[in-house]
Amino acid sequence: MIIDGTNAIVGRLCAKVAKAALNGETIDIVNAEKAVISGNPLTTRSKYSARRGMTQKANPEQANKWPRRPDMLLKRIVRGMLPKHSGRGKEALRRIKTHLGVPKEFEGKAVPFEYTSDALSGKFISLQELSENI
Repeated sequence: MIIDGTNAIVGRLCAKVAKAALNGETIDIVNAEKAVISGNPLTTRSKYSARRGMTQKANPEQANKWPRRPDMLLKRIVRGMLPKHSGRGKEALRRIKTHLGVPKEFEGKAVPFEYTSDALSGKFISLQELSENI
C-alpha cells in the first residue's frame, strides 16, 4: 500500500497505518513532510520541543530522542500506536517506510489519504514547519 501524505491529518493517518501494518500489509508513506498536525501551531511546537529536550536523570546523555526530520517524526508517531515490545509490533514497525517527497519507483502509484486538512476548520501545522522550528 502506498499512501500520499499530502495534507493528511497525522493522527488519523498513523492510526490507519498502524492497524494495516499489524494486519500484515507493507506500507510506504510518500510526501511525509506535507502531513499536518491539527491544533494550535504554537502549542504543538512547544510540546514537541519539550519532548526533544527530555533527558534521563541517571544518564543525561542518553536522551529520549525524538527525531527532527519529518519522515522520521511521522514514523515515531506511528511507533507510539504499536505494541513495540512484542514481536508482532516490531514486525509491524519494520513493514512501515516513510519517504520525503516521492521516490521514482512510487511516482503515480500513491493513493491520496481520505482525511485531509481541507476538512479542518481550525488551525494546523505541517510536519515540515514543525521540524524547522524544533
